[in-house]
Amino acid sequence: MIKTAAKVFLVAHLAWAAGFGVGTSDGAEPTPQATEVRGIDVGGKGMALFVARDKATWDAVKKAVGDRQMLPRGFAKGGGLDRLDTVDFQKDMIVAVFWGQMSFSGQGEKCWIESVTAGKDEITVDCRANLWGGAVMHAYRAWPYHAKAVKRSDLPVTFMQTTEYKAMPSLSKKDQKLVTLKPSEWQWKMQRENEP
Repeated sequence: MIKTAAKVFLVAHLAWAAGFGVGTSDGAEPTPQATEVRGIDVGGKGMALFVARDKATWDAVKKAVGDRQMLPRGFAKGGGLDRLDTVDFQKDMIVAVFWGQMSFSGQGEKCWIESVTAGKDEITVDCRANLWGGAVMHAYRAWPYHAKAVKRSDLPVTFMQTTEYKAMPSLSKKDQKLVTLKPSEWQWKMQRENEP
């Protein structure tokens, strides 16, 4: 009984983390459209930020970030980016952050979009990264990402990030501006060392 309850909880938690509603398989209750997806298995070496205001751009985003990365055995995969393919781009747009390859150590590291707010002159995407930043016994590669459907706007989109290092708080940075993408721009990439 306890094992069954734990499995039900785990499945519900993974569905929530992927931003994907859980419906019944008999068709009695339709599964709601996904409004966000996140995980730790998509992206390249460097950070990449995107704003997709149409389906063609969203398809270009998915192509730009590539296939899912290999995670250690037993790690849950994130929500597939295809789950946002049904977004109505007449009403919504997608903002997406791919933090690039990182070393996680099991110390509760995570990266996410905290909020997206509309101001008079711009849209602000508030990104967060909670990282360890200290000595570790074991580490694994992770490619954190978070993509979110939000109300469509033709305003510029500014990405801000707050980074917290748990082991070295003095390295933490609050509200650091990453970039502002003009309405005609859809991507920004930060190259890391040794990246072509």
